[in-house]
Amino acid sequence: SFEDFIKFIEYDKDATTTWLHTKSTLWLQQFYSLIYEEQYRTYWWEYLPIIRLQDGTYEKGRNSFFPSKSGNENKLLAVVDRNIYTEGKNKKRKENAKLFLVEAEVKKITEESLVELILDERYSEENFAPQKEDFERFIRLFEEENSAADIFSDYFIFETETDDTWARPEEIYLGHPFVDTGLSAFYKHERNMYQLNNRYQKEKISKKRIKQFAEAVGANTALVIKEVSCSGNPDGESLRQLWGKMA
Repeated sequence: SFEDFIKFIEYDKDATTTWLHTKSTLWLQQFYSLIYEEQYRTYWWEYLPIIRLQDGTYEKGRNSFFPSKSGNENKLLAVVDRNIYTEGKNKKRKENAKLFLVEAEVKKITEESLVELILDERYSEENFAPQKEDFERFIRLFEEENSAADIFSDYFIFETETDDTWARPEEIYLGHPFVDTGLSAFYKHERNMYQLNNRYQKEKISKKRIKQFAEAVGANTALVIKEVSCSGNPDGESLRQLWGKMA
């Protein structure tokens, strides 16, 4: 039954992928169309590696992208085989196959998705190989789509004044010449807090644009006040005695 077939896919993903490699494009088109028509666990398909890509491999829907009109996609992107929803004469089946891909969270290629790929490939702990031209691309994306500011938080996108050190946004503070915060007086001896490298002022990007981007992605432009315990404080005992006595 269809139910038993779905259970097989769910519990033996490796065998399923091997088996899918033996299937033709039209067979897959009919398969996707059937799943869409049955509306079986529509919330679940994005997590299974059953989406055929241009190179013949399979990927999860949530990690995959529709091909662009030009067909000149970045080779690192998981791009769906367009024949899955264009080949053959059955118009309804082709439409349903594409609708299934949409429900499986296959996405259109956007500038944000390309930048996320760059971040993973060049600015993570595992893969670090920064390129100078990336910084302006990051700023342009933010200026065009402010909500994209959130994608930068976990990546080492800022070069610091400390030799050979790059940092995440939350580990950066801005000072002169970008903005007169006076933060260096507080943070210059602080571990894991770094001043933005002054070399950015020599870029073609204005200081205003750099400041706006840095603030939006989480860099510090004001002193961060945090509540901490007295542990490790040289006056810790005196401070503990004052606990509860202060208004």
